[in-house]
Amino acid sequence: MLGLSYIENTLANILYAGGRNDLERKGLADLLKEAKEKGLISEQEFIVFDKVRKIRNPLTHFRKPADRKNIEYRVVEHDKNYNELLEEDAKAALEANFRIMKKFSL
Repeated sequence: MLGLSYIENTLANILYAGGRNDLERKGLADLLKEAKEKGLISEQEFIVFDKVRKIRNPLTHFRKPADRKNIEYRVVEHDKNYNELLEEDAKAALEANFRIMKKFSL
């Protein structure tokens, strides 16, 4: 969750610096679309960042127990150990963070 908030804040800061003063309450989905439309991130970067956003959402927002996006459902669906799936998710989040750091760090 922390890694994704870094991505969210980085994109919001860059868009704000470019003159967008209306982003204070925008969610990551909107920021990603805006950044892609402005050419700040590529289609591939959008896919990577959005994948991590979709992993995070069921962990931070309530879903019914049988929701296909819940980690418990994903464990069964992919026939993986809970920790194994969490490790894969963490690696995806780290990859996303390294991508945005590489792109926008000084």
